[in-house]
Amino acid sequence: MNKMKIINLLLLFFISNALVLYALDISILPVSDIDYKNTKVIEVNVNIISPEFVGNSQLADIHEKLIIPDDNKELVFLSQQMLSSEDKNIRFVMPIYGVGTNGIYIYQITIFNDTEVLADKNVSFRIIGLKSVLNDFDVKICKEELCITETKYFMAGEDLFVKVRNPQNADIVGVIHAKNGVSEDLHFKDNIAKIKLFEDGKYTVDVILSKDGYFEEKRNYEIKVIKSPEIVRADNNIKEVGSSQNILLYYLTGFIVVFILFIILLFSRRSNK
Repeated sequence: MNKMKIINLLLLFFISNALVLYALDISILPVSDIDYKNTKVIEVNVNIISPEFVGNSQLADIHEKLIIPDDNKELVFLSQQMLSSEDKNIRFVMPIYGVGTNGIYIYQITIFNDTEVLADKNVSFRIIGLKSVLNDFDVKICKEELCITETKYFMAGEDLFVKVRNPQNADIVGVIHAKNGVSEDLHFKDNIAKIKLFEDGKYTVDVILSKDGYFEEKRNYEIKVIKSPEIVRADNNIKEVGSSQNILLYYLTGFIVVFILFIILLFSRRSNK
């Protein structure tokens, strides 16, 4: 066997057992920064091009993942397989719902077999305009500024505190509505508002938090204002005085009626004589 034949055999052997390296062509739509207000879907198209010279056709695994800008959290997708001798197209679609994390996302695709990584590539895209949710906020209604104990019952003229836990430092608007339609604004300082309500009855407390880049949050609560003990006692005294006067008038009227009847009877007897 001459040298040329030996070289050709060795070349054929190495080609048939060589590492199969794929070309990956990845495109993203839309191509610019993605504002969720203008698009609802991100589309990633991957063209996998196999080498021109492939020996034995084998199965290769395809692995996809998305790294999101939330503490570099990874979203891993199910792997799929392809023959090492074929070309393949993969379409990855990511819906946008308006709630999520702004920042740079990384899409990564890896092709590998049992022993080797055959191809590995990633592309990045940036999402802007997503609104976040105001997390961990809370509203308490209490009788003291520290707001250790919540309540929904207050005496007329008693202090009422509305305390908001507001870790995102959102703007706070508060309004108290009476059942008769009268409303009064709450004025917050350091996330606390204080007010006195003097009229008894039911009230509704509305608290609204808003901040750029976040969804507006609204909470409403119902409270009840009860007459203070002093007012109740005063009302009772008025009722007691009124009752005494009514009793006195009753007896006086009876006395007058009896007196008139006595006079009539007296005159009738004298006329008979």
